[in-house]
Amino acid sequence: MDDEVKPQSELCRMPSGRWALNEIELTCGSCFQVRIDNHWINVRIEHDADGYYAIPYSVRLLKGMTARFLGEWAD
Repeated sequence: MDDEVKPQSELCRMPSGRWALNEIELTCGSCFQVRIDNHWINVRIEHDADGYYAIPYSVRLLKGMTARFLGEWAD
């Protein structure tokens, strides 16, 4: 496994059902950014009976979506 942290990566689902970024599982309260229409949007992961979702609710997380942790590659 490569220990280098990448500035941006693609979201993926782990076997646990959690989303992951740079092979780091995202849990409730995890903050990061997703790229939508060439803009970085701040999101936070939360969980309810239906599974994991993003706040703001208007952001739908998708496998392969470009994302990064906050503070990396500021625009």
